[in-house]
Amino acid sequence: LLNYLRPCMEQFFSNEELFFLFRNNKWILLLLIQKDIIIIDDFIFGQIIKTSHSKGKEYFFYFWTEIKSFYNFKNQLLFEEELLSYDSNILHNFEEKRKIGENESYICELIRNDSIDEFITYVSQTNTPISQTIKRSIFETNPFLLKNQGKTTYIEYAAFFGSIQILQYLRLNDIELKPSLWLYSIHGENAEMIHFLEQNRVSPPENDKSYEKCLEEAIKCHHNNIAVYIQSNLLNERIESNNLQNNFNKNSISYCFHYLNFELFPEAFDNKYIFYYACRYGFLNLVEFLYENNEINLKEKIKIDIQK
Repeated sequence: LLNYLRPCMEQFFSNEELFFLFRNNKWILLLLIQKDIIIIDDFIFGQIIKTSHSKGKEYFFYFWTEIKSFYNFKNQLLFEEELLSYDSNILHNFEEKRKIGENESYICELIRNDSIDEFITYVSQTNTPISQTIKRSIFETNPFLLKNQGKTTYIEYAAFFGSIQILQYLRLNDIELKPSLWLYSIHGENAEMIHFLEQNRVSPPENDKSYEKCLEEAIKCHHNNIAVYIQSNLLNERIESNNLQNNFNKNSISYCFHYLNFELFPEAFDNKYIFYYACRYGFLNLVEFLYENNEINLKEKIKIDIQK
C-alpha cells in the first residue's frame, strides 16, 4: 500500500508534512523512513526528540538505529547504556522486534497466544502477581496500548487479544472485572469476549449505561460487527435517539463522519446535523449534493456545541 501511494505522497507532501501526518504511528513512520519516503534530516531528528518528550523515551529509542548518527561516539555509548538498562538483551533481534511492533516480554507473548498452561507455570515459578500491569515496551506500536502504557493490567491485555482462557483464569483468581475491559475487548474485535462481559454483568466504561462510549470506540476502530451489535442489543435507544436530535458531537452519525467509517453511514441524509458534519470533515461532494438538492436550509440556525 505504501509503495502504491508513494508517488502521491512524494508529489503532494513535503518531508516535514509526512512526518507530522504519521508521527503518532511509529510503526508506519519507521516503514516510511526505511523506504526513504521520509528522510531524517536535522529537522526530523529534532521533531523525534521533541515528540519523545511527550510520548516517552520509548519513542526515542524505537528510532535509535536511524538517529544515533546525530550523536558523537561518547553520547552513543551513553544512550546505548540507558537502552540496555531496559533489558540487557534488548539489542538482540532489535530490528525484528521493531518490525513485529509488539511488547517483547515473555509474559505478553504468553497472553497474546492464550497459552494458559505456560502462563500458569510462569506466574507460579516466578511468583509474579497476576494483578500487576504490563511492563512498558520500546517496541509496542499499537496506539491504544501506547496510550495506556504502564496502566494496562494482565486481564486487560488478555481482553485486547481475545485470550479467553487466560482471562477466565484471572477471573477465577479474583481479578476484578473493570469497566475498562469493554474498550480493550472492542479493540480486540472478539465477539466471545463481548458476550463474556455481558454474562458477567460488567458495567460499561464511565458508568455510561447507554453504552455510548463503547459504540464510539467500535466505530472508531471500524469494528463494525461489534458496533452493529452494540446498537442493536445494548444501546439505550431513548438516549441514542435524543443524541441524534440534540447532541452534535455524541451520536453514531457524528462518529461515522469523524472516523471515516463509510460502511455505517446513514442510508438517508435526513439528520439535521449531516450538512454540518460534511462541512466540518471536508466532504465537499456531499455538501454540494445536499445544497443542490435543497436538502439543507442555510438560513436555519442550529445551536451546536463543537467542543468534545
